[in-house]
Amino acid sequence: MKALSSNPYGRLLSTAIVLALAGGGAAALTTGLLSIVLLGLSLLGGVGLSIVAIALMIDDEPAAAMYAVILLPFALFLYMVGYGVVLREAAWGGYGSIALGAAFAALVFGGRLAGASSPSRSAAVAHN
Repeated sequence: MKALSSNPYGRLLSTAIVLALAGGGAAALTTGLLSIVLLGLSLLGGVGLSIVAIALMIDDEPAAAMYAVILLPFALFLYMVGYGVVLREAAWGGYGSIALGAAFAALVFGGRLAGASSPSRSAAVAHN
């Protein structure tokens, strides 16, 4: 997870994943037009952020960009199949999607925040 939070394209790709998971979960729990709007915005935002992340990634890590271009469409397809099951059969699965998005965000972005505070602690210990 450190590799995802250490560069801008990793943070963008992580944000796209979190947006798709949390937005899809929220869309599964709502009804009517709000559900359609939430799903459309979360998927459009996730795909848009993924495209920007891949464009930034292509110069620094072309192999990772190639893997992302190959694997992200399959992941989005599987996500939509899972979302369809949640929507038709078990709307409570939306809570799971929101929890997965929050857990992924905590792993990626929480580690970055904890890593930012540890050098200052180690510097303070070194001075004492």
